[in-house]
Amino acid sequence: MSEPYLAPSLSNLRTEVNTRWPKRSKASDGWLGDRAHLSRTSDHNASEEPPVGIVRALDVTAEGIDPMYLVTKAIAHLSTEYVIYNDTIWSRGYGFRPRDYAGRDPHTTHVHVSIQHTRIAENSGAVWLGEVWPLPLEHTFGCRECVSPIYVWSRRRIHDGTENALHASWVRRIQGAVGVTKTGIYGPHTRNTVLAWQKSIRSTNLTGRIGPADARRLGLL
Repeated sequence: MSEPYLAPSLSNLRTEVNTRWPKRSKASDGWLGDRAHLSRTSDHNASEEPPVGIVRALDVTAEGIDPMYLVTKAIAHLSTEYVIYNDTIWSRGYGFRPRDYAGRDPHTTHVHVSIQHTRIAENSGAVWLGEVWPLPLEHTFGCRECVSPIYVWSRRRIHDGTENALHASWVRRIQGAVGVTKTGIYGPHTRNTVLAWQKSIRSTNLTGRIGPADARRLGLL
């Protein structure tokens, strides 16, 4: 049996929380389930299916942070499946609308964040707690026919799937957000991964391209 480990995307969240609130309490922090969790299905339990050992839930103590700020940022993140805090649950299946939580733990002392059971969600490098990078609204990554108008606007060529141009750093951020190697090249693998993500969120724009709306969903705007 592999040793349990926290999903990389949630590890990033924990690091960001500690950086933003360095003097916060950690009294109710947690990620790996106890015996009570093992008696039921829980994202705090280490997965027995590949990737074996991964834990897809993190509890962050409410004391010493702005818990509703964390909730707001978490429900906007690519990886999140649901968030629980103060007798309330926000879940992807209900469009992250707040609903009463009927579980045995009201989660008044901590914010619980669970992520989707996908490789993209588990390995996402998208920032959780703030602005990431200033993507101009006119930009659409992976769009060959958009090269000319964007070049006129920004005096740069956008990445069209075959060349890096001056947008390598932005392409790397997209790649980090969807969980692929940050090559700076918007090639077929990146495009296919973006397309898989668009399908997972039931987007009506199944193009494999990242425009302003998708950038916002990924937490990049």
